[in-house]
Amino acid sequence: MNRLAQLEWLTGASYTDPGTGRTTTGRNHIAAAAKQGVKAPENPTDRHTEEYGFEVYDPETDETRIVNRDQAEVIARYKGQMTEEPKRGFLHSDEVKFKPVPWSSSFQKKNKKNPLKVEVQK
Repeated sequence: MNRLAQLEWLTGASYTDPGTGRTTTGRNHIAAAAKQGVKAPENPTDRHTEEYGFEVYDPETDETRIVNRDQAEVIARYKGQMTEEPKRGFLHSDEVKFKPVPWSSSFQKKNKKNPLKVEVQK
């Protein structure tokens, strides 16, 4: 098992613009692409390209990074984040239960009794 897969968890779907390299994330790949004004293909298998991936959070470094579908599946399996087996050949956002990053408001709401203090450098 990859050491990182043991630590990291999936936080969202991602879209990376191949022209600019800009990456946005969302609750699914269509929403992530829409944040850049891109209309993602409706057919899920048409999104089996490098532009569509997943964001993961590493609590050891307190950073996020983007991984491809294969890497995301390894992490999702290990962390118990898969809601079902991939039914279209590759992992899709509707087959994952995302967990927010610690500095997000949704994470803080769920952990009111034990909030994390995380400084984010920009």
